Amino acid sequence: MQPSASATGILSGTIILGNIHQIYERTENKKVLMKNIDKICIFNDEAHNTKAEQYDKLLYEFKIKEKRFFRLDTTATPDRLDGSHPDSKMIFVYDIAQALADKIIKRPIVFHPDVKKVKLTYEDLETGKTISAEEVPWEEIEKRKIPARRYITSLKPMRQQIAIACELLEKQKMRTPEPYKPLLFLITFSIEDAKNIARELEKIGEKYGIKKILLVHNEQEEELKEAARDLNKDPQTEWDAVVSVLMLREGWDVRNISVVLLFRKFCYKEVDGQKFSVYGPQVIGRGLRRMSKSPDQWEMLFIVDHPILKHKWLWDNLRATQYPDVLDPSNIIIDEKKIPQEKEARKIDEGEIKLDEAAEKLEFKNLPETPEPPKVIEPIYEWQIFLDEYKYDFNRINIEQDIEKIKSLNIETEHVAMGKADIPEVEMQKIAKATRTEDWSIDELKKQLVKQVHSIAKYALLEYDRNPDERQVVLVKIIRHHIKRRLLNGSDIEDSTDEVLLRRLWAIIDQVRDLFLRPELIEGIFTKK
Repeated sequence: MQPSASATGILSGTIILGNIHQIYERTENKKVLMKNIDKICIFNDEAHNTKAEQYDKLLYEFKIKEKRFFRLDTTATPDRLDGSHPDSKMIFVYDIAQALADKIIKRPIVFHPDVKKVKLTYEDLETGKTISAEEVPWEEIEKRKIPARRYITSLKPMRQQIAIACELLEKQKMRTPEPYKPLLFLITFSIEDAKNIARELEKIGEKYGIKKILLVHNEQEEELKEAARDLNKDPQTEWDAVVSVLMLREGWDVRNISVVLLFRKFCYKEVDGQKFSVYGPQVIGRGLRRMSKSPDQWEMLFIVDHPILKHKWLWDNLRATQYPDVLDPSNIIIDEKKIPQEKEARKIDEGEIKLDEAAEKLEFKNLPETPEPPKVIEPIYEWQIFLDEYKYDFNRINIEQDIEKIKSLNIETEHVAMGKADIPEVEMQKIAKATRTEDWSIDELKKQLVKQVHSIAKYALLEYDRNPDERQVVLVKIIRHHIKRRLLNGSDIEDSTDEVLLRRLWAIIDQVRDLFLRPELIEGIFTKK
């Protein structure tokens, strides 16, 4: 089903290769299939998407019209965060432990800094003046309830993480098999984060030979998106690093990704001791494909994590190897002899088996049980009250961390709801500088805020069920109403004339984003109790 080809060409084929979009976006393809083909065998790859609204509806239409007699689902990540499994029976599991033993994928080796202490400096967003500064041991940092993303994207921790990744990329240059060139892959959450991180990488990466950085997000030029899709075509690509915002997941496998740097937290749900997630394993999976076809040598994927992200569950899930030593950040030396060896898988040779004999040996009663879907976290059905009472933090936090070593895997802030009467009269230059918007006119600031609202709505649905459909319109209205009511004293963004409130809103827009990324909030908004 080529985009430019006529739908009637489907009739001349025995095997029809396409994706779901070529059916529900090109209705003539769907009509030809429904009208002319009575028996269909569907091989449904990436089956975790089956629960997406349009996907599920289309497959159901084939079923009720008796057009489908068989469907085979395949997916590496069957467990969705919203609790919905594919509606099929699990008949075969090939897990990551077996793939590692068979040397089909790289070995993931995880590194993170051993943070000794953290200095927190609180600044008033209106004046830019320091309110308080304190040093706390790392063990106490959880009590401060600082969001992980807010911490990891603060300037100094961000720079330290980038420096660690660059050092590890240097080490990978000595290990990468010819003719491949090692690539650094950075995972971010928002477009604004990605731009900031790419700027810092450009500065820090220069001495490591990182000259060309490919920034990929949904607002990027089509030419750059195409460049990302084509990265695997040239083992000696012109790019040195890729910074991505939720754009490069399933279907994007670039063999020469050698170092992955995480600037976002992945979520999971736990039911009866079993953890369910899609995003984390999918994103790390982008770098697990081997470069060499030779089974004689291990290939390694270095992953730079941070303890604030709490990803131990993910590394357990992916069977990531623990490097036994701490590393000196100023002189990273990796001794491969110290990395525990994987046990070789015992090969089984059953000789040639005829199809009917294989069918007799396959006993369905002994197949693994299809797991029950995990229960969704209790939805916030009283979501309007929740939004009205939510407390924002109107202080900006500057974070400095004292790193002792790099490990390998291995004032509870008072939220103050400020009204207009609480805001002191200040010089506009100070508020602009404090919120880092000094180069924007008021009209440009409003434009950027509106873009952020639409981005928050889209990514909230992507995080919830991977399906930013027509509900996005509803969510945009809810976010706008919340901002109008809580943060702009009853004015819409476009109508507000209060420059201080607008610039302060920009400074805390990430807090608005974090609020609406809660799956239990989205569940409460779109479902009835």
